[in-house]
Amino acid sequence: MAIRAARPDAEIEKDIKDSLYADLRIVSDNVDVQVVDGKAHLRGTVPDEAQKSLARAVADRIKGVRQVVNELEIESVAAKADADITADVAAALAADTLVDEDKIEVTTVDGVVYLRGTVSSHTERKAADEDTRAIRGVVDVIDEIMVAPSYARSDEEIATEVRKQIQKNLKLDGLKLEVEVRHSIVHLMGNVSTMEQRWLADELARWTPGAIDVVNDLKVVSVQGP
Repeated sequence: MAIRAARPDAEIEKDIKDSLYADLRIVSDNVDVQVVDGKAHLRGTVPDEAQKSLARAVADRIKGVRQVVNELEIESVAAKADADITADVAAALAADTLVDEDKIEVTTVDGVVYLRGTVSSHTERKAADEDTRAIRGVVDVIDEIMVAPSYARSDEEIATEVRKQIQKNLKLDGLKLEVEVRHSIVHLMGNVSTMEQRWLADELARWTPGAIDVVNDLKVVSVQGP
């Protein structure tokens, strides 16, 4: 049986950093990652214990990581006024391409943020919830957002459109990705070469009219040269 070569530390380190940055639940601005012989060291600060644990879980999922040494510290944050929290949440929603901020009402009472409104997909609702929880000063989130798809399509029509968008994209050209749609939820399967390709396929699926959510099972497989 052939022994698979260990992944380079620099490659593992980049994947961890990219994954932490892409996870909107984690405020990763002050997080540093160093990988030595497959051992990932997480250093810096995060706002709370939940994000510290989540950062460890994200790093632990990266291929090639043998061990995670979580040295992240919890940064004490002064209490913020409800009005400031509401403004920060509104700004975060406006900055997220997955969210139509005009459809969501934000109210904050004693640090607890209430989200109300109607969006067109579970993906958008989840993104709004995650954006809100990442804001410093937020004690809890009460998510009362309703989901009502604005564009009705059959599962086959959605699948056909997703496949079409993937084939049209030059960065995904030539990849044999499997697309299945069940109850308006898109399932992506197959192999890609980079995290960028994985994210791009995910984005294309999420923005397909009629899709309410995406289950991304794409695997990143490094392509070895001759």
